[in-house]
Amino acid sequence: MKTGDFEGALLSRAGLASLDLGGETAHDALFAVVLTGDDDLLSALGRASFLARNGIDVVNWHSAKSPEIHEHLLLNDMYAASHGVFGVPSFLVGDELFFGNDQLDFVRAALHPTTREGAHP
Repeated sequence: MKTGDFEGALLSRAGLASLDLGGETAHDALFAVVLTGDDDLLSALGRASFLARNGIDVVNWHSAKSPEIHEHLLLNDMYAASHGVFGVPSFLVGDELFFGNDQLDFVRAALHPTTREGAHP
């Protein structure tokens, strides 16, 4: 994602809003752009292009500013802190905490314990 003067928590709230509205695809697109994308989410035109290209309803983006989503993010933050999360990306599978992109194969293995360790299911 292009960097600049941008409220990072808004992306977290947009991800929650997308999940709350049943948009797993939108959530995945936001996750991908934050970690590896070069999309422009700073400008209105860049956001509109990103939303349209990924089939994300603009309502999701606007609902990210709602009091309900703010509360949801606060509760998630408190839950994460109580389980030792200290940065992003972090993944909690059961009681096991995985931190960093380099841990994704271990996350997959924890989620699918019947597959070979580190193998992609």
